[in-house]
Amino acid sequence: MARRFPDSVEDADATRLSGRIRETEAQIAQLLQARQQIAPPSAERNTDHRRADLLRGRMHHLLEIIERNAAQCRQLQREAQDALRELQRGGQFLQGVRGYRENQPKFLDSRNSSSGD
Repeated sequence: MARRFPDSVEDADATRLSGRIRETEAQIAQLLQARQQIAPPSAERNTDHRRADLLRGRMHHLLEIIERNAAQCRQLQREAQDALRELQRGGQFLQGVRGYRENQPKFLDSRNSSSGD
């Protein structure tokens, strides 16, 4: 059966990916700073800055989505585990009253009640 919720390995992968994205972002910033110091202002540099800003914005947006989805998955997993525990308690209760239920009539006939008819 396929797992619906991320496990600790998947959470670790998401954290590692988030760290790599931040490292790459820092490297891009360093490269842009080094290029600014070496190259004179040009239209090409402005284009590179716009592209870098666009990529940076997309990375931040993806990180937000990843973090939000991970939080939602953890919440759904907790809710599912709580529902499973409640279902198990109900099953234990039904097992506990099984003998009592088997010795009871299947239905009660109101005409044969002991109300003194």
